[in-house]
Amino acid sequence: TNWQMFVAQLYDPSITAAINEPQVNNMLTIFPNPTNDQILISFQSPNLIADITLSVNNSLGSTIYSETIKGLSASPPFLKRLQVGSWPKGLYYVVLMENNKRSVQKFVLQ
Repeated sequence: TNWQMFVAQLYDPSITAAINEPQVNNMLTIFPNPTNDQILISFQSPNLIADITLSVNNSLGSTIYSETIKGLSASPPFLKRLQVGSWPKGLYYVVLMENNKRSVQKFVLQ
């Protein structure tokens, strides 16, 4: 409904709620959450993957970090450590794009 789309945009400005994008069937985990200096991003997909795009957006939807990871395979899990302690405190979204499918996880920087 229109109300749900409006609420989704309020809570996650990095995603356009009016478009139904397929979600990635994966295990995307961020820890520790909340954090104050670094995060570890763990991702595993049951599919064979060539490339993924990993980005971090702030609560206003601005991209703070972006990286393309090439030649990823289904196993073992991909791990990425990010130093985030110098970023402004707040809510962030890790966005993972795989074959035009999106997966999003939130984390809080204290």
